Amino acid sequence: MFKTYSAGFKAQMVKRLTGPDRVTPYALGKEVGIDAGTLSRWLRTAATVPGMEKDQKTGGGSKRPRDWSPEERLRAVTEAADLDDGKLGEYLRQRGLHSSTLNEWRAR
Repeated sequence: MFKTYSAGFKAQMVKRLTGPDRVTPYALGKEVGIDAGTLSRWLRTAATVPGMEKDQKTGGGSKRPRDWSPEERLRAVTEAADLDDGKLGEYLRQRGLHSSTLNEWRAR
């Protein structure tokens, strides 16, 4: 039987998968009794589910870097340009980026 979950519940699960104390879909699935594949799908589609929109100010939150728009990439490169190493590391962690990704975007 197919079970339907509310957008609010899905948003809570995505938050658990992306927050500072994030857990893997497998671990969360064992905890709440939901298949890890389902949780992974919710994470991938979070921007398209009502109530689960990502923070546009951060440029992506848990969105994969390859899914960022050109405008979001430019904003990240611009915002990171004047940050020292400590602040840059924090900035990258908050946005789910690696320095190599940022360097690649700078080169384009």
